[in-house]
Amino acid sequence: MEEENLAPHHLFGFADATEVCSAGSWLLMAKEIINSVQAPIIFVGGTGMYLSALMNGIAYMPPVLDEIKTQVRQMSDAEIAEQLGADADINPRRNTRALEVLLATGKPIKFWHQNQAPHDYHEDDFLTLFMNVSRETLYERINLRFGKMLEAGAIDEVKKVMEMALDKELPIMKAIGVPEIIAYLKGEITLDEATAKSCQFSRNYAKRQVTWMSNQIKNKIEVQEMKPQDVYELVKQNIRL
Repeated sequence: MEEENLAPHHLFGFADATEVCSAGSWLLMAKEIINSVQAPIIFVGGTGMYLSALMNGIAYMPPVLDEIKTQVRQMSDAEIAEQLGADADINPRRNTRALEVLLATGKPIKFWHQNQAPHDYHEDDFLTLFMNVSRETLYERINLRFGKMLEAGAIDEVKKVMEMALDKELPIMKAIGVPEIIAYLKGEITLDEATAKSCQFSRNYAKRQVTWMSNQIKNKIEVQEMKPQDVYELVKQNIRL
């Protein structure tokens, strides 16, 4: 991509479709880059869990056997919540993970969170810029972006993924747009329907991102009304360039 030639990129497009990259493994790789690059690093995104891991650390979780994962993922959301009892969360995916850890270790997931190892960084070590654009503008950009993805060959990429016959539980198979394009390729829905669904799911995800940033990151600066040069000057004032 043209943008990638403007500056070095790390941890972008580096994982194979068959791989599962957790927040914990990503954090280890991010720390290696921070320690090796002698320049300010810009983290862009994305998923709140990864940003939180970078700023606040993440609890070590023992590995879970595939047999346990299969057992839990064959259960309904209600059954999983019942197994967790008072520890159940409103988020079904979190409940799935919590029960996997409980069955694998005999200890609830909150035990591992409470016994988190010391972390190298703190939220105050970061300058957090928040592009909190209007909902209307955000949705317009999402729709435009998905259209550009299709023009750039997204359908062919998904077709290649289909041919790999991967496990449906892999993250790549659940990525926004992938299930919808697969349904289109199978003739189950039209391309317009696949596009509409993908954009809707992406908008829902973006809404959750905005909510997370608004509630979880205290010391952030909203830059949506600032010109690029002003943002650059702001950064210069706060870190060494």
